[in-house]
Amino acid sequence: MKGIEELITRVVDSVKEEEVVSFASEITRIPSFTGEETALARWLQKFFEERGYEVEMQEVPPHKGNFQPVARLRGSGGGKDLMFNGHMDVEPLFLDCKDPWTPKRVGNRLEGWGLENMKGGVAAMIMAAEAVRKAGVKLKGDIIVCPVLGELRAGTGTRHLIKKGVTADAAIVPEPYCCHDINTVTCGGVPFAINTKGRFSMHEDFTPRGGQAIDALQKMLKILDALDEMKMTYKPWSKVPEAPTVYCGAIRAGRGRNHSTRSAYFNVDFCTALIDVATVPGQTPNTVLKDVKRTIEKLREEDPDIIYEIEFPQDPKYYAADTYMPPMDAPVDMPIIQAIKRNYKRVTGDEIRSVGVPDIIPSDHAILYANGIPAVCIGPTGDWVHEPGVRHYQYINIDEMVLTTKVFAATAVDFCSSEK
Repeated sequence: MKGIEELITRVVDSVKEEEVVSFASEITRIPSFTGEETALARWLQKFFEERGYEVEMQEVPPHKGNFQPVARLRGSGGGKDLMFNGHMDVEPLFLDCKDPWTPKRVGNRLEGWGLENMKGGVAAMIMAAEAVRKAGVKLKGDIIVCPVLGELRAGTGTRHLIKKGVTADAAIVPEPYCCHDINTVTCGGVPFAINTKGRFSMHEDFTPRGGQAIDALQKMLKILDALDEMKMTYKPWSKVPEAPTVYCGAIRAGRGRNHSTRSAYFNVDFCTALIDVATVPGQTPNTVLKDVKRTIEKLREEDPDIIYEIEFPQDPKYYAADTYMPPMDAPVDMPIIQAIKRNYKRVTGDEIRSVGVPDIIPSDHAILYANGIPAVCIGPTGDWVHEPGVRHYQYINIDEMVLTTKVFAATAVDFCSSEK
């Protein structure tokens, strides 16, 4: 094998901005909401197979027909394997999104739905592997490219990878934290649903709120107010001092467990709120749910008509996070971090800005790390732009996407050239 510096230079030089932008645009044109990633997975399967990668298509439960590709650029053997792991699923559309699946370049921005979270990062990781392949560099270790589904469901796809035995000596997840910083610290997440039950009643004068009626939506609003003030059992974590926090991401209300709205002019007898608690080390699903139950039971002392149940895990029909995400606090001297730092400097001439950056929102790197794979987040950023009365859209910064591609490609050569 030629000198590492020569190989890295060759691979980095094979990264072309127009190719990265073109690829990111192509995958943006394919809608891939959570639970609807298979069309993109099939497109990527063909892309990888046409270029000689070994590809496994994994069907991921609980929903049949939901697939993700695992593509392997095979090395010569004996070296360290590096995983690139990025999610295909994108956020639901905002109001007034115009042409979300028609990517458009505007200066340094590539605009299109899902580019910021996180098709820009997915493009960077795939095009990094492509840079190695196109440069004809044969590494000792494998590059394993995993465009996963269900990250927005608490890492459904990555959990399935691990269950099926896909592993590596390290992993990089290109979430949009920043391409100049390495994230190693995140909160955990405990997602659950609360259901409140009401009672339908209608007087002769069609007034639904008197007599025996119990409105499940009104009871839920009381619970949510109480959860906002809930005192949780935890020790403060200086790395993320604002945590723990409680979020309510959605409320559904109507008649029966399917929340029917066909009689919306009467009271609601079933209401569901989807909740997520960002946790700190020491908190578990058990401690969080105990805190929640204690808070609601205290509320019921004042209002015994509050009838509730807690779902953990919550019903897969919601396509929401359905399992616990562990908090993460990885050491900042892991070999993969040292490799990224070296190659960031090779590409830019500068030291990386920071290592160990914390975030309140966990991602798939926390799952990988909890399962014995040293993993970090570093990826290109963009933004979500809200222009009332005009349009809402996402974009990725092109210069960051290209820089990330180059750093990832150089890191792959560096890391996968070393022996296990």
